[in-house]
Amino acid sequence: MLRVPKDVITAKCAPYRHQGKPWHRPGLENLDDYDIVRIYAAEYRGIVNYYLLACNVWRLATLRWNAGTSMLKTLAGKHKSSVAKMAARYKAKVITGDGPRTCFEARLQRKGKKDLIARFGGIVLKRDKRAVITDPAPVPVHPPRKELIDRLRRRWCELCDHGATVAVHHVARLAQLGTVGPGQPAWAALMARKRRKTLIVCRPCHDHIHANPVANAAQSLESPAHRKVPAGFGGRLRLFPEFSRTEGSSAGTQGCSRLVSGSGPWVHRQLGMPCSAVVSRSWRAAVA
Repeated sequence: MLRVPKDVITAKCAPYRHQGKPWHRPGLENLDDYDIVRIYAAEYRGIVNYYLLACNVWRLATLRWNAGTSMLKTLAGKHKSSVAKMAARYKAKVITGDGPRTCFEARLQRKGKKDLIARFGGIVLKRDKRAVITDPAPVPVHPPRKELIDRLRRRWCELCDHGATVAVHHVARLAQLGTVGPGQPAWAALMARKRRKTLIVCRPCHDHIHANPVANAAQSLESPAHRKVPAGFGGRLRLFPEFSRTEGSSAGTQGCSRLVSGSGPWVHRQLGMPCSAVVSRSWRAAVA
């Protein structure tokens, strides 16, 4: 008789648990609500349909609870809300062959088309004696495009939510977006919340971004004088002003030249300098 092994249930519940309880998945918090519910539903539905011929398929209720709680915690983490509020927001009823069942569903509205519905749950954990195992022919899967390309092809401004000719605004590091407060503009707050270094914007919004920079941003890569770099692989971190000397002194310039030329590409990236221009005249002047 076909059964669901206990170790299989434990292994399938493990990705949704952390520290002995269901846990959220931070890697999914930047996705839409529809995509979050769709991913959880596909994972759960695939396992349940595989074991519908088992006589103890009802044991997968443990998987349903762990996956469902993890999904609600992920949604709560995205919206800065609670699990109870997310459960009340996405709870729905679905009609099955055994009557109505409770599930969670999210909708994606589309212009001129029917809404896309992602539904988690609603599957009766009961042995299906009429189920037939069919092995479909493998379908070639083409690698998807990069997410940035898909965002550009939508031609949709992520700042003002209007369709237009768009461009990409990007920053070198998330730290350049500043901290939450009056000095952080709306575009920087949006990028920080999504934890993305790129933002697809229209031309007016792009001009607005450059006209309203971040006031409390971290030291940029173009200002290396206050960055810490390894001093001659000695293990200690020194500030660059320690290498400067009075004007006309060559010791400070030579010491900095040895540091820059012998420290590899990592230091050049930290300094904002190309590796080809190790020590230029302007750099020597800046150190002196």
